[in-house]
Amino acid sequence: MFIGSKRMGLRCLTAMQASGAADVAAIVTFDDRADARTVFKELHCFGETHRIPVGVVHGDASLLAAVREAEPELVIVCGWYSMISTQARALARRGFIGVHNSLLPRYRGAAPLVWALMHGENEVGLSMYTLTDGMDDGDVWAQTSTAVASDEYIGTVLERLEDACEVMIRDVYPRILDGRVTPVPQDDAMATYGTIRTPAHGRLDWGDAADAIDRAIRAQSRPYPGAFTTYEGRRLVVWRAHPFASPYYGRPGELARGPQGEMMVVCGDDRALVLDEIQIDDLQANSSSMLRPRALLGN
Repeated sequence: MFIGSKRMGLRCLTAMQASGAADVAAIVTFDDRADARTVFKELHCFGETHRIPVGVVHGDASLLAAVREAEPELVIVCGWYSMISTQARALARRGFIGVHNSLLPRYRGAAPLVWALMHGENEVGLSMYTLTDGMDDGDVWAQTSTAVASDEYIGTVLERLEDACEVMIRDVYPRILDGRVTPVPQDDAMATYGTIRTPAHGRLDWGDAADAIDRAIRAQSRPYPGAFTTYEGRRLVVWRAHPFASPYYGRPGELARGPQGEMMVVCGDDRALVLDEIQIDDLQANSSSMLRPRALLGN
C-alpha cells in the first residue's frame, strides 16, 4: 500500500509499481489541491492506469478505515504530514516504512529540507525508516545523500532528491520485501528536530546577518511560498537574491542602490543583499523597476 502526496510521493509510488516486486493494493492521499506542489490529479490518473483504488482521507479515522480495507502486508509512506496511529500501523504485518527528507537522526520532525538549507548544511538526503509512535525515530532501512552548493535554491535540491528517491525505492523496496535488508537503529544522541513551519516563519528579519538571510531566501523559494518582507505596507516576496561583495553600511532593512544600479537591502552585519527577483502582491519583476531607494522594509 502507498500513502502520500506531492511529486516525491508520486515518484516513490511509480518506482514501487515499476519494480514488479509486489502488487500495490491501494493508494491513499489527501486533498492538497490548494498547494502549488500538488499531484492530486496525477495520483488519481496513476491509479486509473494501473487499476489501483485511490482513497482520499480526512483524518485518522478515515485513514484507519482505508488501511483496514486494503489489508496491506507493507505500507510505504512518502509525502505525509501527520503521525499515523498505532492502530493503523498494526494492520500491516510488516509495518509502515516512511521516506523522510533528511539524513536521520538529524532533522527529525517537520520541514527537514527547509531547516537544513536555512542552517547551511552542505549535504542533505533521504531516509527510509520504520514508523513508530515517536517522531521519525524508527530503524533506518536506507539512506541517500546529495551535496548542496552555497548558492543553490531549494527547488533544484528537491529535484535531485526526487530523482534519488526513485532510485532508492527501485533498489531497496524489492530487497525489503525479500528480507535482504536489515534496518539499523538510529543514534538518538545525534538527533535534531524542526518545528512545523507556518507562514510567519517566512518573514525576513533584516537585522540578521546577510548570509543567514540569503539562506532563508534560498530555503523557502519555489516551489515553496517564498521568504517575504513588507514594502509600503504591501507583501514583498524575495524569490532570488545574492550577497553584495563589499561591506555596505546603513540601517538594517534600508533599501539602497548599488554601484551598478542594482537594488539592495542593508542587513544587520554591515553587509547587503542584492534583490534579483521579487514579487509585490501579484506583480513580479526586476526589483530595480519596482522599488525606490531609501524606502524602509518592515521587519
